[in-house]
Amino acid sequence: MSEVRFNGKDYYSSDLQRTVIVPSRDQLIVDVLKKYFIDSGMPKKSGIIFCVSVAHAKKVARLMQEHNISCKAVSGNDKKSLKYIDEYQEGKIQFLTTCSLLNEGWDSPRTSIIVMARPTMSKVLYTQQIGRGTRKYKGKEALYVIDIVDNYGGLGTFKNTPWSIHALLGVSEYKAWADVLNPDSKSHEEVILEGLYEEERKLEHIDIFTFEEKYADYLSDEQLARELYISTGTLKSWVKKKEVKPDVQIPVGKKFINYYHPSQVDKIRKFKNLKVHNDETIYEDFFEFIEEGNYSLSYKMVFILSMFKVINHNGECNLDELVTEFKKFYQYRLDNNLKIDRNKSPFENQDFINNNSKIKQNILANPFEKFERKRFMYHCKDLNNISFSTVLWNKINNKNDINKIKMIFFNDLVKYYKELDSFDIEFWKNYWIFTI
Repeated sequence: MSEVRFNGKDYYSSDLQRTVIVPSRDQLIVDVLKKYFIDSGMPKKSGIIFCVSVAHAKKVARLMQEHNISCKAVSGNDKKSLKYIDEYQEGKIQFLTTCSLLNEGWDSPRTSIIVMARPTMSKVLYTQQIGRGTRKYKGKEALYVIDIVDNYGGLGTFKNTPWSIHALLGVSEYKAWADVLNPDSKSHEEVILEGLYEEERKLEHIDIFTFEEKYADYLSDEQLARELYISTGTLKSWVKKKEVKPDVQIPVGKKFINYYHPSQVDKIRKFKNLKVHNDETIYEDFFEFIEEGNYSLSYKMVFILSMFKVINHNGECNLDELVTEFKKFYQYRLDNNLKIDRNKSPFENQDFINNNSKIKQNILANPFEKFERKRFMYHCKDLNNISFSTVLWNKINNKNDINKIKMIFFNDLVKYYKELDSFDIEFWKNYWIFTI
């Protein structure tokens, strides 16, 4: 597992399929279930085996069937899956194998066994999968969680340890078949995979700290750049020059995902002589930002002028309404055979202008992101709106400041397009309601 890549949230699926799906590992799963739950004389129990992929789920199900264990693979692509799930609920099928279909929105109190054959570094995913078996059921004395423990490694300071029931509950003494909520109970065996050799053996202690838990408060490149009020490109250039050193580096192909301890913020500020930017400085920061007048494209100017057409008294605007306003400017220029922008622009295409979804994506990526990065604005996906930060809006929500903001962007827009071909000052002055 040391060569399985990590994308900042979980393992790469392709790497898991290449590394984890091995015959001896699958055979061990079958052997353990057969030994402890089929041939042990224990009352019949139902279980779910979470696999790496749909193909892996089918492979494990076939292997179970070869050992005379009732088992079916279920997936979103198999029309028979709903039938198999119903039969499982009725007790006609003892085990189901799956990779993701049963993670959310499915309830099965009869499930007494969960086999985690798909390692994950996502606490949310692991908890969802375990949750399939946590409901009480008649004759169900416990939930048996079988974590397939592979040989995990890592590079440098990074360890790619996945979640396990012990990590989830903070139990550092790993004892197989023990009641993890009652750690004083005794046990003798544990299922562990080491390299390509799989066996049952005893293990005394494990590292329960997974990535999400150990580095929960660490900052990514993007987060640190925002804290420092710089671009991500600037931060990465400092890292490349070795002026800034990440605390954790995760290899992803030929590149790395960087993470930084929160203490790095103050250290880098002092080293680079950077100003502190907070609620007290946000008003001055905002006007300093908009007065820079640096535009590679026209989007930022049209964005603000359009936003003030639809903004409400709370400093919020509906994204769909903003899209309608935003594209009017480019439609006007297209209809009048005027140059759309300094560089080749998607708004030169009528099909693009007609596609509100693409325009919304365009707005959120650029120019909105430039304002969000500075914490001047926020995007609320659930409400489908964007808004000025409450602190900033409370400071600029007055006639003088709003007119000042409009004037800055309007004058910059006039200058921008006069350098290209022409700009209808009177038309847009009246449309955006100015006194010039």
